[in-house]
Amino acid sequence: MNEKILILEDEADVLFRLSKELSDEFEVETCLSIKDFDKTLQSFEPEIAVMDIRLPDGSSMEYLKEKKLYNKGISVILISGYPEEEYLIDGIRLKISDFIKKPFRPVELKYAIRKIINEKNTKSANRILSSKSDNKLVFKSECMNNILEKATKYAQTDEPVLITGESGTGKQLIASFIHSQSNRANTIFLDINCASISETLLESQLFGHKKGAFTDAKEDFKGFFELTSEGTLFLDEISEMKPELQAKLLKVVENKSFIPLGGNRPVSVDSRIITATNRNIEDYIKNCKFRHDLYYRLNVFRIEIPPLRERKEDISILCEYFIKESNLRLNKDIKKISDEVIDKYINYNWPGNIRELKNVIHRAVLLSEDNIIKKTFLNIEEDNDKKNVFISDSGILLDDIVKKIEIEYITKAMVKTGGSQSKAARLLGITRDMLRYRIKNYNINI
Repeated sequence: MNEKILILEDEADVLFRLSKELSDEFEVETCLSIKDFDKTLQSFEPEIAVMDIRLPDGSSMEYLKEKKLYNKGISVILISGYPEEEYLIDGIRLKISDFIKKPFRPVELKYAIRKIINEKNTKSANRILSSKSDNKLVFKSECMNNILEKATKYAQTDEPVLITGESGTGKQLIASFIHSQSNRANTIFLDINCASISETLLESQLFGHKKGAFTDAKEDFKGFFELTSEGTLFLDEISEMKPELQAKLLKVVENKSFIPLGGNRPVSVDSRIITATNRNIEDYIKNCKFRHDLYYRLNVFRIEIPPLRERKEDISILCEYFIKESNLRLNKDIKKISDEVIDKYINYNWPGNIRELKNVIHRAVLLSEDNIIKKTFLNIEEDNDKKNVFISDSGILLDDIVKKIEIEYITKAMVKTGGSQSKAARLLGITRDMLRYRIKNYNINI
């Protein structure tokens, strides 16, 4: 029997397109209002509810707080044109399965639904609501095997772990793996990118605030540390945290307590802290951009993830995995990559690492006209070998090379999407906040 999907969306044309796309695979009912949704829910009994957040007759969030659909075994996907961070805390408490930002294609919703069904079928108990990756750890290299052995050992303690490596190497996946192997595996794992949230907002979200702490503080707000007490808090791009916040973070690490904004009493927490950076953290310390005392507290255990160019034996198996993932997402049936293309991939140096490989494979699956990938889709001059040579001792920093590449790709994506940051972010395989941060940081004018 097909799974039952109940969709709540007040835009009739959007509702029609979603229903048409999903009806060939699922049993679908649709609603234009919360009142209609509540009535239909009594008789239809769906496995998954797809809900727009803001409706003419109310908020889906408020409805979920009252009805607690997760207690009825109903998984919820929320769709919204507003930033996901606005609903992150409530989403975790309400056990929301996924967020999808507007605008989106119906096939993206279908992919999210399939993913939830697969998780249910495999009885996956540990749901992660965060800036998460859909990848899993896929490798066959000895160096990655050693890293996982090290990560497994570190998981048996509650000490901080610092994960370093270039952008796109899989630092978030290793952090998630450590959590999954620890005695906190059945608790919350929250992934926060310190570079994608403004300094003021990050402080409030990390430590929470009391009602009246500032103009818009209309109620008490529990921050990420309090929310992840007894769980794991992963702070990505920790090197981008401002010095003032670094000092507060140090106190939390040392004392296991903090005072929320506007508060006067300390709050005790027991969060396992994992941090990551793609920068040379020692250089940041020398240049007074990062506190040395905080570094020593976070660097109890350290994992250095090598770039993809140093573990090329993983490329083939990663390609196979990403093809299967993209086939599912795009409803395609690509069987393999030609040997010639695989050779090109192995000889390419992947400045964007696994993230770049994933995006290249996704583009290849989308654009391939038969069931074999015959083009590299690397956006390079393939007959110019110099373009594929990694510069190691020329005096040019890798960060500068990555910066140039990111600026080029971002510019192309923004032009291609007519300046739409949401569409450009999806094309690049990053979040809109990450794109905004890079546009501002690189001073890109489109």
